[in-house]
Amino acid sequence: MAASIESAGALEKEIRIARNELKNIRQQVETLKKVYRKDVDKITESLAGVADSRNDHSSYSTQSQPRQQVSFSTTHSHLGTPIGYIKSCFKSKNGTPRQPTICSRSKAKLQILQSAFNNPAHALEGLQQFSHLWIIFIFHRNGPSNYTKAKVKPPRLDGARVGLFASRSPHRPNPIGLTLVHIDSIQGDTIHMSGIDMIEGTPVLDIKPYIPTYDKIDGYTNNVQLSENAKSKNGDDPLKKSDKLDVNLDKPSTKVADWIGEPPRKTLNVRFTLNAEQDLQRFRPAGNITGAEKNDFVFDFFEDALEAKKAIRDILESDPRSTYRRYQCKDSLYYFTIDTMHITCWFDDNVVEVVKIKPAQRR
Repeated sequence: MAASIESAGALEKEIRIARNELKNIRQQVETLKKVYRKDVDKITESLAGVADSRNDHSSYSTQSQPRQQVSFSTTHSHLGTPIGYIKSCFKSKNGTPRQPTICSRSKAKLQILQSAFNNPAHALEGLQQFSHLWIIFIFHRNGPSNYTKAKVKPPRLDGARVGLFASRSPHRPNPIGLTLVHIDSIQGDTIHMSGIDMIEGTPVLDIKPYIPTYDKIDGYTNNVQLSENAKSKNGDDPLKKSDKLDVNLDKPSTKVADWIGEPPRKTLNVRFTLNAEQDLQRFRPAGNITGAEKNDFVFDFFEDALEAKKAIRDILESDPRSTYRRYQCKDSLYYFTIDTMHITCWFDDNVVEVVKIKPAQRR
């Protein structure tokens, strides 16, 4: 009898998951329709602009014209011309880490465009001597907005508001992002990188090597305070010069908001169901599969199932949901894609359970 009840409960849960997946698919179809119509409008507008430009400059010879900038979007063209576009393990915003340090195993590559340089590989010479790279990019998937909010709710603050410029919200007056990534390798005109927080198709405006001598600031504390050890050593005079302090008084010290070091939200416990574990084990790296064996269970970026599992865990531990999704949405199911996997998980208080992993629909 107990086994029957347990089986019925499991079946009910599977039905509930299936219903929610159908609902999610319907919503995705409607979203794709809107995106498609929007993209068609943008392409039409861009083509019209190119035609007008050609008509305006038809009296000039081709040799005398400077190289034209390629308009990648009528919405963002004023921000500059991309030097390349990110090929990422993240295909959509759902599940994409908010900061690069959240998931060190996330991977991407950037191929420098020939529209930026006649020989893009030459522009990367010497970069292999550095381990990390600053990337300046555009938040191209923000969506249309007539105004930018002056106060925002960072997910890390769990509903509390701060000023926009005290946050790293992607929704800014000029949607420009800055991130630090690890350089895995450089092959010709392409940079392979890890520890990324950018989605597929992100336009890159510029890249610069990370140089600790110039970019790193020593003396970080949540607030500029003396350590408890220094206070106890010096008694009532914590600024006694005979003892070394944690803060270098000759140089400006670094401080950050308390909620960065000790956020209200704690990390979540991540579990994988047996079915999810079995699903994950079916995936293989592309290099280990012959033509006859090729199927949808093939990684584009990850080396094996273990690396993929660690990446999934890193993402979910930091709770990728928005504040609205946490408290206003009754649906406990959450979906996201990473590499070629579509993940279904279930949030319950401080626990998140991965219930299903299947091949993501390839674009």
